[in-house]
Amino acid sequence: DVMLSGGVDTQVCMHVEATFGRQNPVKVYPFPHRSCVSVSARTRRVLCEFRDRVELWAIGSADDSAHDSPRLLLTIRSDSRYGNITCSALSPHGSYVLVATPVAVRLFAIRTSGGRDGADRVKAVPVKLSRAAAALADVECAAFAPGDEALAVGAASGAVRIIGLPGADIVATFGGPEGSDRSYRASVTDPSSSRCVWGRPIATDEDEDSDSDEDDADVLSDAPGSSASESDGDSDAGSSSARATGRGEQTAVKRSRRGGRVAAFAAAVAMAPVCAIGFSADGRWCAVGTVANWIKLYSMDSMQHAGTLDVPHAQLTALQFHPSEPSVLLVSCTDNALYAFDVEKQARTSWSSRNSELMPMHMRKRTENALGVVVSAERPESVFLWSHTFLCRVTMDKPLKDLSINRQKKRKRAGEQEEEEGVAETGELRVVTKYHPVLGAAFLGASELLLIERPWLHVLEQLPDAIPTRTFGL
Repeated sequence: DVMLSGGVDTQVCMHVEATFGRQNPVKVYPFPHRSCVSVSARTRRVLCEFRDRVELWAIGSADDSAHDSPRLLLTIRSDSRYGNITCSALSPHGSYVLVATPVAVRLFAIRTSGGRDGADRVKAVPVKLSRAAAALADVECAAFAPGDEALAVGAASGAVRIIGLPGADIVATFGGPEGSDRSYRASVTDPSSSRCVWGRPIATDEDEDSDSDEDDADVLSDAPGSSASESDGDSDAGSSSARATGRGEQTAVKRSRRGGRVAAFAAAVAMAPVCAIGFSADGRWCAVGTVANWIKLYSMDSMQHAGTLDVPHAQLTALQFHPSEPSVLLVSCTDNALYAFDVEKQARTSWSSRNSELMPMHMRKRTENALGVVVSAERPESVFLWSHTFLCRVTMDKPLKDLSINRQKKRKRAGEQEEEEGVAETGELRVVTKYHPVLGAAFLGASELLLIERPWLHVLEQLPDAIPTRTFGL
């Protein structure tokens, strides 16, 4: 039902067959569906990730009258033998930079010294990792703990390694085939019929019971005392004993099958690739999101698995702990809904239970998915969802109202103020679409929201010339 087309501009256009020729195609930007930037608000530095390099930039202040433009501090290039960069991260204090490729992980310490001209000189010093840490491969995402005390890296195998700093050695391993969090696998005991792992639905106990009726009958027919050749002269006590024995063996077989399926389900979830990692502001919690749509919670005090959260309805895209409420975890999904979980209670907050499903339809039907969640500690009630094409503010101290969108256009009337173009407001929801494509967002202060935008014209300047075509045979 959907036709895809592409060209030298690297954009993919999606056409719906039913409306082909009558509606404009949906264009997908050729950027990763995750944040390509890491921000250190304390040092006002930004790490930008490219295919073969990362760049560290210094950001000026929005209140500065001189309006200092961003300044490039250093560039770290990846060896072509190791492949393209898969993920990168900048520590909250700006002391470390992580660069990961499919076959290697490199960690750099950022050193700043004064130059002769008065400008700071920034240098990246390689940090010697332990043999186990240096051998990590297939790293998909990474995050630094508050205070630059630890680093968490997630692999495609589902394993999460905690690397202590400044020792640069692996101190714990969670998930994956070699993970030490066995309690996590034992905690998954009730797989839902609507749950899918790797595209395969997991059967429930009811489905299993219905599918195994014939097998159970075979088991009963072979059970002692239930054979057809049994003499009719047996006593009632003997028949009752035989039936009880058959039912007991049937129950044992069912429990054994349930246990096998639950164990397989838990193993599949534990080995699902990691897609998001986040630390709480106090450093006590680490949340790990996987493509199986489970969020695993780990206690950094005990270095053990603490619980599992189930994300409803849609696939999670990003997670972020609230800076002023360390026990609240904010999650964005592909349906552009915002969920809030209390990690201590391992349940959704009261606001999320009442309002997460009330996200307006104009947000749920957007072709672009929310790629990140940002919130300021000074204004904890305002949570921002961002994607390549929109920035949405959700006010969490007030209930959402499922109202129709009220598009605001530029107009001037007597006694009315000119409306701003590219802004839509629905109840306690405000959507801005005049910035795109956006590669990342973060708060630098109480009233400073940083948006990293990649103008499409800059991308076109680096593309090859279009292939000339003949027109009218000329």
